[in-house]
Amino acid sequence: KGDSYDAYADEYAGAVVIPDNITYRGINYTVEQIDNEAFRDCSKMTSITIPPSVWHVGIGAFSGCSGLKEVHISDLSAWCELSFYDVADDAGDSPLNYADGLYLNGELVKDLVVSEDVEEFGAHSFEGYKNLRSVVFHKGISAIHKSAFLNCTNLTDITFEGDVEYIGPYTFEDTPWYENQPDGEVYIGKLLYKYKGEMPYNTSVVVKEGTEYICQSAFDCGEELTSITLPSSLKQIHDYAFCGCDNLKEIYCRALTPPSINSYYNNFHDDVVIYVPKGTQETYKEDSHLFENVVEIF
Repeated sequence: KGDSYDAYADEYAGAVVIPDNITYRGINYTVEQIDNEAFRDCSKMTSITIPPSVWHVGIGAFSGCSGLKEVHISDLSAWCELSFYDVADDAGDSPLNYADGLYLNGELVKDLVVSEDVEEFGAHSFEGYKNLRSVVFHKGISAIHKSAFLNCTNLTDITFEGDVEYIGPYTFEDTPWYENQPDGEVYIGKLLYKYKGEMPYNTSVVVKEGTEYICQSAFDCGEELTSITLPSSLKQIHDYAFCGCDNLKEIYCRALTPPSINSYYNNFHDDVVIYVPKGTQETYKEDSHLFENVVEIF
């Protein structure tokens, strides 16, 4: 919209409604995406209505929308699954970073009970939403992606009715729920979500039995971590789980089958020694492609 490519400011003002369908040259199209920088610097836009047909929001789509107060939706499940794209460490630009209210059919959303048709939460979907107080995740949720509830400063109560297989980095940081967790390893069901707080000098961590997944960035920049014991139940170590753990020297892994791990995103130092169950040395060397120093011990 507008005559100049660079003249974004205030082109959209007041209440903006995105239709779920448009007709162009006699052909009907479903509106599925909001493109990069679509509403950039529209500081006079006060509310926006987003239809459930939209499943993707591009980079910086709402950047600079400082006047945005309300986001209106008609399908909560569609919003939960909506993904706000980000690049590397840049934040996804959810309009809830600006808006005070998310309205479902005119009702302010404060307590979120996730519908059973939702399987995954999109990245940044509720990031920055100040009115959210509680969330109940049903047992069918398989994944909650990066920063989905980051900086929800009134989110105090979270209930998990089942086991989630994947939770992305920074998903619950800067919420009262996360701040109320004790320092050390924070577990969510069968996930080791995060090591919280300042790590003491020469730290050794024993991951509790029953843990199946170690989340992305769980021990991010844990420079004081020198050894870790992994349980027999462990199935997968997600990307960057030990990023920055430069002093990690010993890994004790009790799993008979090597946990799945991506060698590109988990680059351990050459001097790390991994201790494994008897009879599994060659399997660990072949499957992981990460460790040359594999010692049978258990």
